[in-house]
Amino acid sequence: MFENPLILLGGNPLFLGMLNREKFHAKEIIVFDWSEDPPVKGDLHIQCDIKDSERILDWLEKNHVKQIRGALTMTDVGVPTQRKIHERYGFLVPTEQSITDAMIKGRAQSIWRKAGLLTRFSKTFESIPPIDQLPDKDLIVKPNFSNGSNGITIIRKDSRDEFKSAFDLAQKISWEHKVIVEEFIETRGGQATEFVVDMLGDSFGNVEVWGIAKKYNSKFNPHNGIGVKNHYNPADVSDSTLEKIANRAVELYKAIGVHTSFGDMDLILDSSGEIHPLDFGTRTSGFIGSDLLDEINPPRIFVNEYLDVIRGKRIGNGYTARKELSSIYFFYDLGDCIIKHESNLMEFLPSTIKNLYYDRSALKIGNHLRIPIKDVERSGFEIMCGARKDLTIETIIDAEERFAKFVTE
Repeated sequence: MFENPLILLGGNPLFLGMLNREKFHAKEIIVFDWSEDPPVKGDLHIQCDIKDSERILDWLEKNHVKQIRGALTMTDVGVPTQRKIHERYGFLVPTEQSITDAMIKGRAQSIWRKAGLLTRFSKTFESIPPIDQLPDKDLIVKPNFSNGSNGITIIRKDSRDEFKSAFDLAQKISWEHKVIVEEFIETRGGQATEFVVDMLGDSFGNVEVWGIAKKYNSKFNPHNGIGVKNHYNPADVSDSTLEKIANRAVELYKAIGVHTSFGDMDLILDSSGEIHPLDFGTRTSGFIGSDLLDEINPPRIFVNEYLDVIRGKRIGNGYTARKELSSIYFFYDLGDCIIKHESNLMEFLPSTIKNLYYDRSALKIGNHLRIPIKDVERSGFEIMCGARKDLTIETIIDAEERFAKFVTE
């Protein structure tokens, strides 16, 4: 008999922080995952595709699960199941239409364009377009519907011979075989900056921005845009800029029509100050939801606020993070190399920076690390927090360089 379980749709190792039953006021953790042996199993693992909402609801009914703390997922494809579970248990839910519009990138971008919130070239194709129909600029080609930075390719305007293979890859990976081609805005060399924005909306039209992270992509993979650092509340971004980003992110969230939901958005601030939306999800993301946002919003807990929102709580508006705090999602980015000495990033950082979780399993002597082409191929991580004045990007990069030199030379 289950008293008040928290249901995790997916057993991804980045969900490890969600296993804290006491923090999230859950009696048990039930994990639904398609694999036989997922990294995160909770108190009970049920082998089931998280897209199969009817089977999951049937299991909950047959096992007499009368009440739940709630359901969480890290993936876009898990959101419809999360919604159906919450609806079955009488919680408030966003509309099916808004969830679908958020999941399908082309739909979201069409909505933003009509609202005047998207200005750069971005178009969805079912078949490969003639090159002369595309702008004479650097392009990014990506699946219209997929997860985890999979199938994304940056095509430089002087390398158009690579366009067909990039289109074919994106079309193969896209679950409904459509491809987005859009103008690529360069984020290297200070020309533009990519940010991740994490939001929560209630059923009354209020939206809080819990965190804004400056995003850094792998320096070893210039073609796929693999994120290796999300730096929340960074000291090198002014408070006025953070407020500007927060305000635009809320506009984009509301334009989709979603409510009573998480909001996870990628956007770019270009050199002229214009904001360009990239992707939008209505789920939380692993340690971001379980820890990183909490560290910059004490004493509030992001997941618990969401679980209260679906029970009818009214929240506030605007950017909520405390100005003196920062946190960072750090992925090891060592390129193609062999580990010669065992160590980790924390050994090169000041003691004022606190470690919350880590995965250093790839940093074993003799391991051959390779350049990732999708998120799941990254080589371990550190989840850290500290004072905004201490947890600076300069401190992180300096430690990263000394660490990399030590373990590979």
